[in-house]
Parts: sequence; structure tokens; C-alpha cells
Amino acid sequence: EAEYFFEHGITDLLYAVGIAPVKLDHVAELTKRGAKLTIILDSLEQAQAAAWRQTSNASAEVLRGV
Repeated sequence: EAEYFFEHGITDLLYAVGIAPVKLDHVAELTKRGAKLTIILDSLEQAQAAAWRQTSNASAEVLRGV
């Protein structure tokens, strides 16, 4: 869905559920293309995967669920 909205001109996106770590490469790709993407993390696994990708020169704003 994020890809669809981005391709139709909406660049400020919130992925409104805890993101699966396997989708983080796609998040990085979208941010490198100009998307401002906010993701929600609700597990340690997600946080560790997101932190690792933050070093890949692509970043997304992160919200932590409790």
C-alpha cells in the first residue's frame, strides 16, 4: 500500500501497524526515493532490524508501541 500511495504523490506516510522486519528493505527503498515514512515497532525483533537498517543510509521515523 505504501508503494501505491507514494507512486500517486503522497510522500508523507505512516505504516500504521507493527511492521514485519522482512518489509524494512522496502521501507529503506521508499525513503531513498523520497518518501517520508513513519513506522511503528512493537517488538524487540522489529527494533533490532530497524536499527540495523538505519545504518544503511536510509531512515524512517520510528514510533514505539507499548
